Amino acid sequence: MKYAVIFPGQNFQSIKNLNNLAKKYSSIKQNFYEASDYLNCNLWNIIQNLDEQKINFNNYIQPIILTTSVSIYNIWKQKTQKKPIIMAGHSLGEYSALVCSNSINFGDALKLIMIRSKLMQQVSIKNEGLMYAIVGIDKNIINNICNLVSNKEIASIAAINSPDQVVISGNKNSIIKTIKICKNIGAKYIIKLPTKIPSHCILMKDISIIFKKKLKKIKFKNPKYLFIDNANAKFINSESDIKNSLVKQLYNPVLWTDVMKLIEKKIFLSIEIGTKNILSNINKYLIKIKSLTINSEKNLYAALKYILNIKENNKMSKKK
Repeated sequence: MKYAVIFPGQNFQSIKNLNNLAKKYSSIKQNFYEASDYLNCNLWNIIQNLDEQKINFNNYIQPIILTTSVSIYNIWKQKTQKKPIIMAGHSLGEYSALVCSNSINFGDALKLIMIRSKLMQQVSIKNEGLMYAIVGIDKNIINNICNLVSNKEIASIAAINSPDQVVISGNKNSIIKTIKICKNIGAKYIIKLPTKIPSHCILMKDISIIFKKKLKKIKFKNPKYLFIDNANAKFINSESDIKNSLVKQLYNPVLWTDVMKLIEKKIFLSIEIGTKNILSNINKYLIKIKSLTINSEKNLYAALKYILNIKENNKMSKKK
């Protein structure tokens, strides 16, 4: 069974699902304690003391997401001997993919995303930002609307998740103008994302230069698995290409549609590692391959059973 592992970025997190998994698998807390040592703060306590709405605005949300993804993947890895063919991540999820493909060590990834997080917060202080997901309008139409409303302030596409689901990012006033127009022309859904940081747009260009300098101090190895970056939607494996991708994704849109279309050509199953099923839900409307999510013990064993059944069916087919 050829499968890909995909990692979500910053979005709505389920503290409940994470806590339920942690009750079953002590390694999750151990990973959080390890991350806490690197960052000199108690990440697990932060999670326990915040509710679902507030956690996405916490200064430590990015390392929390990384640690969560890496912890769940480690459990998956222990449960199955079948290794993935491809790894990829949506936005911040690219760091999880790099850690789990042995391209960068966990501690270095944590340090990097804390630098990334602080730089992004600096932008949000100077530029009050918003991000919205828009469903039901073609990306080219949304792009034209963004260009129309952008003058001194910016509105632009931050992610192309599927043919009819686009995320926009930019200055607050321009984004509000954009979503008003989208409502008027028949958007099915308009969803405010839980962040005030205008990610993946030109407002991040200045900090990308600073981040590029920070990246020079970090060592990357060739990924253990085929790796797709989300800024270019291409297979990459060299240190220079990985670093260029991490810089570019700060101020360019996430090309998730292209990433998944590329995955679809190579494999028959995608497995999302996270506390919800954001990417798997998108995949239902984007690709024809099976999409599973490991966000609970029940779903973990369902994924293991699915892979086992496929292997058994393949053996039976060969005997016939």
